[in-house]
Amino acid sequence: MAPITKGVFPKLVRNTGLPDQKSGPEAWFELYFNGRTLKYTVEIVGNHEKQPAAGFPLYICLHGGGGGSIESGNSDWNDVVNPSVALEESFFRGTVAAHHAGPSATEPAVLVFPRGISSPGEKGQPDMDLWFLHHVDETFPLYETMIVHLLKHFPPDAQLQGKLAAGFTAKLTRYQSNAVPPTATFVDANRVYLWGFSAGGDGAFHIATKIPDRFATVIAAAGHPEGTRFVNAINIPMILQVGEDDYYESNKWHRAAVYLEAEKKLKEAKVNLGAADTKDTDTYYRYRLDVVKNAIRGSSESDSDWKHNGWSWPDIIGTQQKVLLPTAFDSWRTTYVGLEKQFGVGAAETKVVRMPETAYGPEIVDPIEAILHDTLIKEPTKTRYHRHTIPELVLWDLDWRPATKRHYYWMYLRHPEAVPVEDKKLDNPHRARIGKGSKADTIGLRIYKPNAYMGYLLKKHWFVHGGVTRNVEVSLFDETKGPAVVATLTPQVQAKIEEETLEGTGDPNFQFSAMVYLEPNGSSWTPKLATSLAV
Repeated sequence: MAPITKGVFPKLVRNTGLPDQKSGPEAWFELYFNGRTLKYTVEIVGNHEKQPAAGFPLYICLHGGGGGSIESGNSDWNDVVNPSVALEESFFRGTVAAHHAGPSATEPAVLVFPRGISSPGEKGQPDMDLWFLHHVDETFPLYETMIVHLLKHFPPDAQLQGKLAAGFTAKLTRYQSNAVPPTATFVDANRVYLWGFSAGGDGAFHIATKIPDRFATVIAAAGHPEGTRFVNAINIPMILQVGEDDYYESNKWHRAAVYLEAEKKLKEAKVNLGAADTKDTDTYYRYRLDVVKNAIRGSSESDSDWKHNGWSWPDIIGTQQKVLLPTAFDSWRTTYVGLEKQFGVGAAETKVVRMPETAYGPEIVDPIEAILHDTLIKEPTKTRYHRHTIPELVLWDLDWRPATKRHYYWMYLRHPEAVPVEDKKLDNPHRARIGKGSKADTIGLRIYKPNAYMGYLLKKHWFVHGGVTRNVEVSLFDETKGPAVVATLTPQVQAKIEEETLEGTGDPNFQFSAMVYLEPNGSSWTPKLATSLAV
């Protein structure tokens, strides 16, 4: 089962000045897993009385920093949490408030600020923050648990200890006193947005591709993908943002260059889907890359801040800036690589020549603007950045899977210990498709790599529709021959599977009523229907 289990509750903690609390915010929540602690704050931006029926949109915002002491990390965290910072100087809160607060806002939003997870010091040394503090192994089950609690009415559970400290997220205190139906959810599971900057951008790449089924969109800004495997990003839109001159001195690498490499990998992933099977590749691997021009390069004003974060300040991010056009990505990349070869690593810091003005175009790089108003998708009732909860095509790179994760969209990993080594390849993910069958009133389940360790979950309305039960055609895909139907099954609603999937995910959107699995039969496979996930 998933690590989201009964008896795990957030704890409210007040800052009493202990050594590991210095420089941190006034109060926060804590969750624990495997000896590690996730700390996070919760607040509402905008009119808390205007709760949407499906719950508030949620922005999970990851701070920068890392690679230092606990106190330094607390300070980095408090920089984004501190409510006394003016909105025009508050990157996350200021940008969100521009859309979700004020008289013209149509709905408020919830902001969650997690602190990066600290690591134990070596040989008696104090705990510290590693540079990958936002994506240590415990991050992924802890984030899933945090999100599940936020789906519930606030406070998350009756066992939540204490009351909110005076002055801490006062709007939540007022919100608790309002009469809200007990069935109301605090946040909308289909509008959970992950947003990281700098070291938080590093974490956003990893979290979004490890547990993509939890998010509507990821915004990875001014970070580094650092080995991210993008196969799992097939159904999660990505907004990638970086300054064109963002250069990290101590490591001698150029952030814009690694972002362009990430863009190249996403483009390759789309191509690798294969035209023979994919009807509409525009549905998959949706991304936007903003390489923002340094507006003050070469001026008398110091541009040191601009290189990393000047373009993102709240009073600037909502204005029109210049970004590198997609048609110029390859030219920029070629220029950068050529200078590296000629002058050595880091040459881009002083040697890169500005691309011609025709390589740039005007753009507002405010990601919240894109999330709220971009409707360029073929589903007219949804925005581009609404979670695709039940996608038709699912790819799961099992080698990039967190060790605790077994629920993934409509797949369930029945026997993680049985996954063979040959499946653990970047170019060979587990793949399945659900859609219409070849006959009227049938569902088609296509499995690309027959195996004994995966289960395929079915929603009740897929096979019970208008009083009619639909059959499921199970086909196995052969790379040379294509799909071939091997069995037709008649699923029934299984209360046990409904209970298990809801408990295992904590998300009603991922409650399923039946499961298909394959049983080895000599050199072939026999599709079966399960009565429980523990088949």
